[in-house]
Amino acid sequence: MTNVFSRTVPRMERTFALRALNQHETEINRHYWSFKVISDYAGYLARQKVSSDKTFRTATLFHATGPDAVRIPTTAGDWLDARDDLENWLRISSLVSATSYLETYLRQVVRSALMSAPMARHGIASAVDGTQLLKIGKEIPYDEDIRRVTVGDWSSRAEGFRSLFGTIPAAIAANLKRLEAIRRLRNMYAHGFGRDSEIIPEPSAMTPGTMARLHANRFLNDIGIISKVAASVDELLLRQFIGNFELVHFYHLWRAKPRVGKEATYSEARALARSLNKEANCTANALFCAGLISFYHAA
Repeated sequence: MTNVFSRTVPRMERTFALRALNQHETEINRHYWSFKVISDYAGYLARQKVSSDKTFRTATLFHATGPDAVRIPTTAGDWLDARDDLENWLRISSLVSATSYLETYLRQVVRSALMSAPMARHGIASAVDGTQLLKIGKEIPYDEDIRRVTVGDWSSRAEGFRSLFGTIPAAIAANLKRLEAIRRLRNMYAHGFGRDSEIIPEPSAMTPGTMARLHANRFLNDIGIISKVAASVDELLLRQFIGNFELVHFYHLWRAKPRVGKEATYSEARALARSLNKEANCTANALFCAGLISFYHAA
């Protein structure tokens, strides 16, 4: 990795936005699989009992005591049914959480790209360097542009990318059908408690309808698609539109903060390098930072 600053060649392999999304993916993974290992073990114990006694009491099986023991499904067989429903519910919940954070990621990374190359939306990305606008505190409104890639069906979102950046990220183009199915499932979960929210119940209906099912293999595949979409978007926008703008933006905010204590004795380039390493987890030395600072002031 070169130590010479380049506005267009990114120092980092991922945007700050993708780093945040990856942390969220780790969080989902920890939560889901922490539950799954316990659920599978408890399910194994319950199936053993059910095979010989379908009415074996759940509270006895799991040594449940106290006032809440009466809330548990009465028999081990009933508990197994409830467990299957809960696992389905948690898979859908996890997928909804992942899709929500994908949209958070898209809002941040598209904003970064449009701040970096404000004329990209007009097909002339290199016409104006966003650093110039950053320095004078101006930002072209982006709300409607971001809506193009985060609202509506995925076919329209894909076209939103094309209109803003001239192309559709590869993973979006390759998974349009499944992304749309995920979007619909998310809406069913968020607006219809896991049921199809577009179906209006009859006046005398007393049952909530059948909950959507998301099987384990499909869940893992869908989570993988979301991850691939984010990585594909990041590759496109980071390499072609953002470059090192995030680090320029970091410096723009950093330079306005007072340096105290030992930090005040360092050169600006060395102090910036220390801050990038510590606060942004970005490996950069004083030579690189000196180039960044020079670029900022010359822009």
